[in-house]
Amino acid sequence: MIRRVSGKGELSLLFLQPQPCIRTLNYAKALKHVLGSKICISLAHTGQELRTLYGYGEEYFDNVSRRKGESHASFVSKAIEEASPDIIHSHNAPDYLTIAAKKVSRRIPVVHDTHEVLSLHHSGYFSSDNEESLSRYALEEKAAN
Repeated sequence: MIRRVSGKGELSLLFLQPQPCIRTLNYAKALKHVLGSKICISLAHTGQELRTLYGYGEEYFDNVSRRKGESHASFVSKAIEEASPDIIHSHNAPDYLTIAAKKVSRRIPVVHDTHEVLSLHHSGYFSSDNEESLSRYALEEKAAN
């Protein structure tokens, strides 16, 4: 992997999420406020756009990538290639992007941000989740954490 090198000592952060959340938006707002041009923030997700959910948000990211219909490993690999991150911040629920990031990005630290532990409340993530999905979530949580 070719790492991006900035003359400004810029830090590159990649947020990974199935669905972007308000926590990611708040992190990005705070980091941009404090670090300004010293940080490059990318967001890769498979869900709805921040603007659709909250009425704003994309302006706090230097790059936003939305993908659907590809494997988790492919999704994460492409996001890493685009962002050249120094740190990956992956949010859970479900945890599959963290697991893919840990496998794909061997040299890049992955921070796993646990929002909720699906196995504790046994309700699933999607309304269509069955017992097999619930069992898989428990295994994925353990691997991600």
